[in-house]
Amino acid sequence: LKKRSIFVSDTSRVNFAGVVNAVCFDKTGTLTEDKLTFVGYQTPVISSRTGVSMDDWMDFSRDNHEILPLRCQEIMATCHALSLFGFDDALTPVGDPLEVELLNASGWDLRASTTVPGQLIACPPVDRFELEGEVLPDEEYKILKHFEFTPDRLRAASIVQEPSGHMMYLMKGSPEVILKLCSPSTVPHSIHTTMAKLTKRGYRVIAVAYRDLKTKSMDTALAMTQDECEVETATGAQHTVFAGLLYLSNELKAASRRTIRGLHRAQLHTNMITGDHVYTAIAVAQQCRIIAPEAKPSLVSPAAGTVSRALPPPPPPLSSKPLPPPHSMDCGSVSLLCVFHLLNPL
Repeated sequence: LKKRSIFVSDTSRVNFAGVVNAVCFDKTGTLTEDKLTFVGYQTPVISSRTGVSMDDWMDFSRDNHEILPLRCQEIMATCHALSLFGFDDALTPVGDPLEVELLNASGWDLRASTTVPGQLIACPPVDRFELEGEVLPDEEYKILKHFEFTPDRLRAASIVQEPSGHMMYLMKGSPEVILKLCSPSTVPHSIHTTMAKLTKRGYRVIAVAYRDLKTKSMDTALAMTQDECEVETATGAQHTVFAGLLYLSNELKAASRRTIRGLHRAQLHTNMITGDHVYTAIAVAQQCRIIAPEAKPSLVSPAAGTVSRALPPPPPPLSSKPLPPPHSMDCGSVSLLCVFHLLNPL
């Protein structure tokens, strides 16, 4: 075994390994690096006259060193469950790597409140408010309450008190879920086309949205449940505004493609388990050669006894038509090249 570079703590495991015929990989942190890198933000253009989406998009790419819209920065800097670790002036944000990356990309500082124990405050860069040599006082965005991401809700949210005193409800999460909560007039018809373009390139896509809670009372805001924040209890109306799409890259590990190639030479089936958008999953699977670039992967439907083919290729960038539904067929007629099981769309 040593001559073949096989090292085991229990030689009986070698016999067990001989009956393995498939290997399943998690995506993030296994096939890809743990680190996510913020790439950019796409936001719909809203008519200043009607307040309705004009079905056009503005792209703010980090590569172009463009300044992100203030609302986007605010969501990135406050909608999180981060903590501060360290001493005095050497406090470092710790928590979910995705949320740390979004905070850093926003350029804002995260500080501990000096008046309310446990409360965090986000502050924009001071130079953003420089006027003719005068530096305005720091503006503080107080994170009053945070609703954690859960598998059933597929979104995270924060109640934030802005410097003006307004209470804002800020959300980020699975695009499919966030879009259902937004006022339809703020969502472009080309949303599916735009999402397909980003995920097809392997990006992880997160939708963001916001809502004015129409109160300046801190006690009222703190007493609100997540459902009350998202829907007017009395009317059932939705006044949440769709703010756009954040997209991040997650680079493939250097050894992933080599490992997959070795498993294929050993005639072992390779599969990927992920909660990302299906196009993102397919793009990463093609990069590491779990499936060939020209292959047509299949999706297993939750419905018993059915298999659905993957969504067709994204429509051309200029098309605004929504993506058609997948085609269903009987399990016995499909040869599965790879299975993508969606766990957590965020």
